[in-house]
Amino acid sequence: MHNPDLFPESLLVAHCGARIYTTSVKIAEHFGKRHDNVMDAIRRVMDDTPSDELLLNFQEQSEPYLLKGKLRQRPIYELSHDGFAVVAMGFTGPEAMAWKWKFLAAFRQQERDLADLQARYVAALDTIRPKLRPVVQDFADGLTRSDTATWLGCSVASVSYQRSAARRLGLLAACRVGGVA
Repeated sequence: MHNPDLFPESLLVAHCGARIYTTSVKIAEHFGKRHDNVMDAIRRVMDDTPSDELLLNFQEQSEPYLLKGKLRQRPIYELSHDGFAVVAMGFTGPEAMAWKWKFLAAFRQQERDLADLQARYVAALDTIRPKLRPVVQDFADGLTRSDTATWLGCSVASVSYQRSAARRLGLLAACRVGGVA
């Protein structure tokens, strides 16, 4: 499910989780082009794209729309920041240049907003579980549970509990190579 945002940038870009994208429909609207022509431009870029990995910048979807009073589905593309940039390079003129900069600014703002949200999550986790970060860092540095417990002023069992919680959260591997977790 796509997450609509209350930020003004969502008029140009949106995000679903950490994936930030715009659509072929938005590009057509803002650049004053027919949607089918934008779709053709995207497909030409995709045909010339050198690797399957780069093709991940273009996700084909479908969207409902009204045509002569009937609800129909039409294909659209969701484009990442890089996908948009490559497609928009082909658009020329002063208005196209202005829209390119607006789209790029909107992508960057969404990236900043998501990074800020992630930082707030980290700060909240540090507040709720203040020992979690030092336990994870000490584990990565190869310190024993006993060493970590000593400098945190807690029991070895508490460090073990924090390590277990860190594993469940995906912050630690199941076991350390060459040593005991």
